Amino acid sequence: MLRDSSRRHAPHPSLPGYLITGGRHYANRRGRENISRVAGAQKVQAAIDTVGAQHVIVPRKYLYHIPLQPLALENDNYIVVVEWLPILRHHENNEALWNLDDARARELLEVLLAVRYPSLHSANICMLSDRSTIAIVDTEEWRHTPSKAYCVGRFQKMVDPQTVERIL
Repeated sequence: MLRDSSRRHAPHPSLPGYLITGGRHYANRRGRENISRVAGAQKVQAAIDTVGAQHVIVPRKYLYHIPLQPLALENDNYIVVVEWLPILRHHENNEALWNLDDARARELLEVLLAVRYPSLHSANICMLSDRSTIAIVDTEEWRHTPSKAYCVGRFQKMVDPQTVERIL
């Protein structure tokens, strides 16, 4: 289940463990949202790998060509297939992020700073139901790269300030 009510995510019996999202009705003003989400997931995964994070993941995302559409790499020609993750409900997620232990908080902050992730809030940073793994779920590429101070400031609103103080 993905919580963002402004987007449509749907399971399909032929794709167990994945959700389908995107398509022609889903294009935004830039016209490359589907492609951008997959490229953004790759950037986040590269940051996770670079940092060596053990408790931070990004759901796998793939572009799937819509039959009978042109093969050109354009938003209207593809949908996104995204790995389903068992994320916590909003209130539980907020509480779990606030109470992150130092090791997980440090890992998450290192990843977020490595990629300079601008969408820092609990709708996009989600604890899985195991309460051990943290997923960065919204990966649409961003128009600007925020400063380190911005990322730290947003992070401080999600995680207990005492934890942030200990890990900085």
